[in-house]
Amino acid sequence: MPLTMDRKEVIVQKMAEELKGAAAIVVTDYRGLSVAQLGQLRGLLRKDDASFFVIKNTLCKRAFEAAGLSAPSEALLTGPTAVAVLRGALSAPAKTLLDFEKKSQILKMRGVVMEGQEMGATGVKALSELPTRNELRSMLLGVISGPARSLVTVVSAPMRDIAGVVQARVRKGDEAAA
Repeated sequence: MPLTMDRKEVIVQKMAEELKGAAAIVVTDYRGLSVAQLGQLRGLLRKDDASFFVIKNTLCKRAFEAAGLSAPSEALLTGPTAVAVLRGALSAPAKTLLDFEKKSQILKMRGVVMEGQEMGATGVKALSELPTRNELRSMLLGVISGPARSLVTVVSAPMRDIAGVVQARVRKGDEAAA
């Protein structure tokens, strides 16, 4: 059943709204995935605050233009195309896509569009290696607590040294008495 002009416009507007809030857009080739597998992938990505759309290339270009973004190159938009729109943290949905690609052996990453720049399929791997929000928090906590830990070490050093001298003196006195 062919898409009517009204239905195409609705698809373009919905996709454009999603693209406006995107931190990164992953373009994939979904050829060969079953409807059940697509549903499974959508569910996994939804948990990571991401969306997955199967869309015609011409409608995808129009959606990018409607969102005020430059459309991906022809290299990314060739053949059956599905687009993952990532919001918020990028590493979790990128890992989900890579895991699904590895597990299914069907889904293929074509590239990533981020802040108007295109990266190849390796860009998805780079996104997946970014630290998560909790990892960033722990790194920040380590940076903040480092100087305090150093201060405690410096302040306690003289007391530790005095205790060491007193201990040595006591041992020396015990040896002399024996």
